[in-house]
Amino acid sequence: MNHRGPHRSKRAGREILAGILLFVLLLAWKGVGANEKYGMPSEEEARRLGYTNTNASAERVVWLESLIQQEDRLFVNGEPFVLEHRTRFENERGGKIRLGDIPFGAQIELQYHMGSRLEDSGYGPKDKILTRVRLLQPPPRK
Repeated sequence: MNHRGPHRSKRAGREILAGILLFVLLLAWKGVGANEKYGMPSEEEARRLGYTNTNASAERVVWLESLIQQEDRLFVNGEPFVLEHRTRFENERGGKIRLGDIPFGAQIELQYHMGSRLEDSGYGPKDKILTRVRLLQPPPRK
């Protein structure tokens, strides 16, 4: 007696393999994970939204009355700014100077941008991060 059990041909095996491969490619194409469509933004979208406001920079021109440095903060006329290692201090011509070279009573320009809304960011969205301090006009002579 010759029993033949369930036997699949090579063609049927290839069709099943092609179907599984197509299913895997479909999952990879759509992306697995949270989607904004379902109420929760994807990680990429959250990062894009978090960096949206960080590129907006602002400038302010003030007469220097007080200047206090505490760790990574610089208080200009009582207003806090974050100092980073890449903050640039410039004289009237754009040359590098030290923070201590800026005299009281001088007119300075502060260029800064706001912090990030991302959780892993070191600074919050309301922190003003200084990028450049430029001496515009020395104090008036008496």
